Amino acid sequence: QLLHRSMEVFREYGYHNTSMAQIAEACGLLKGSLYHYYQSKEALLLAVIERVHQQYRDKLFYLANDATLTARQKLEHFSNFSTDFFGASTEGCLMGNIALEISSSSKKILERIRLFFNDWIEAMSLIFQPLCGKKEALEIGKACVAEVEGAVMMMRLYGENSYLLAAQQSIWDRLEGLEKNKKSN
Repeated sequence: QLLHRSMEVFREYGYHNTSMAQIAEACGLLKGSLYHYYQSKEALLLAVIERVHQQYRDKLFYLANDATLTARQKLEHFSNFSTDFFGASTEGCLMGNIALEISSSSKKILERIRLFFNDWIEAMSLIFQPLCGKKEALEIGKACVAEVEGAVMMMRLYGENSYLLAAQQSIWDRLEGLEKNKKSN
């Protein structure tokens, strides 16, 4: 519960604009109680990042390796997950927001965020790999993640989910194009 509430506060206010007092208040704790669990705001954010990353691994990324699902079924799960996760809020993506804000001030935080995005790219590339080569699938995975993150940023800026829907449609169009190409060859 503490990590979930902390994630919401970090996602809404960012790293630098979030205080331990704000997090404690959101969690219904005294500020000193937070320091019992986490030595610093950075340590708490790292724990939040790891928790979010683990949730993605457990609920989504593992599907990319599921041989019982087609590429279409996997992409459907990914689309539904991103709609549910990003479409429910206009605060954006915690990982993207923090990565932009931190830039190079905390290598430890950036490395953890890179691990998350690397896993997401890998999962997306595994979806496309049966339809094209491994190298092309990796480039598609990178493009898909960039499209979704860009769309989430635009959603945050304009407060509407049409950007996410357009990014998802673009990814679906890419999949359909590869499927048609594979059938014709």
